[in-house]
Amino acid sequence: MKIEGVISGLLTPFTNDETVNVQALKEETLFAIERCGSTAVMVAAAEVQETVRLTQEEKVLCMKAVVDSANGKVPVLVGASGTSTHGAIQLARQANDIGADAIVVMPPYGVAVKRALAPPTVQEAIEFYIELSRAVNLPIVLYNTTTLSTHLPIEALVKIFELDNVVGMEESSADYQEISRLCMSLADKVTILVRGDLLLPTLELGGHGSIMPVGYSRIGADLYHAYRDHHMEKAVELQRTISMTPPEELLQRPRVAFFKEILNQLGLEVGLPRRPSTPLNEQEKNRIAIFVKENGLDRLKL
Repeated sequence: MKIEGVISGLLTPFTNDETVNVQALKEETLFAIERCGSTAVMVAAAEVQETVRLTQEEKVLCMKAVVDSANGKVPVLVGASGTSTHGAIQLARQANDIGADAIVVMPPYGVAVKRALAPPTVQEAIEFYIELSRAVNLPIVLYNTTTLSTHLPIEALVKIFELDNVVGMEESSADYQEISRLCMSLADKVTILVRGDLLLPTLELGGHGSIMPVGYSRIGADLYHAYRDHHMEKAVELQRTISMTPPEELLQRPRVAFFKEILNQLGLEVGLPRRPSTPLNEQEKNRIAIFVKENGLDRLKL
């Protein structure tokens, strides 16, 4: 399994009482497929999807909704990360039973405070992926997080990619030199995906694409196609837009609030981030409305 292009990371929609809005998630899935140029969709896997604020049962509920809504139109990647090897394997097996096409998994996350429940060492992370690979038949996309768990060096990644069903990775750092080394060493063997703000440089290095929040991912898909069609001036312009997002005056706000408000303004009812995140004020919402219009995302409005 090799995925290229731009994968839409689905934002977890909540109702006013903060329960998962299943119908809205199904609609968001179709929106990602039909309007955002997504080559695949991903659910309950990354920080901006509020995965650490979801219970195990809610993650499974989200998986089912997205697999059902996508209905085979594009691959569905689902998060199977957790705080332990046991928990990740259980979630991965549920993903397999539901019909997911692949799982996205970071090393088990912990809290590095007096090492009471610290993230794994690099060697422990390697052993984690070996156990996970043996336990499930689904393709595994390694999520190399820089915030929630151990960030794995290239030497460890090379060992992990010797496992037959570890087929790709998302590198979440913004380190151009590290991504250069990854592409030179691994791009001919596995899928290399990056953050949107390094999409164009990564494509030029031989990487394969990006995972970006739905809606905003339309800009990434346009960049990807411009690059493939050798329209470099347009690709550079789009990369500049992505790299300058969110606008400077919103940099101190949670990114999930910014991306959710884009979808709310486009007619999808994804609600607010789960508390303790605070809602955006009217001035911030107005600034996002300007961003949506300036970057042509209003053409996606339902």
